[in-house]
Amino acid sequence: MSNLTSLFLMNADTPDETIREMAEAAASTHTHLSCQLLGPAPALPMYAYGVPPMAG
Repeated sequence: MSNLTSLFLMNADTPDETIREMAEAAASTHTHLSCQLLGPAPALPMYAYGVPPMAG
């Protein structure tokens, strides 16, 4: 068994459809998906993405 990780870089303009497709592709191949948001985060409530910001 191999452990794979894909790095997905996105910004505030990345379409939701693209993000969904990437997540589904990773799930179908049992690949860990690491998402990095480039630039300022969109103005959403704290923890809207389900994880705390890296700065705490």
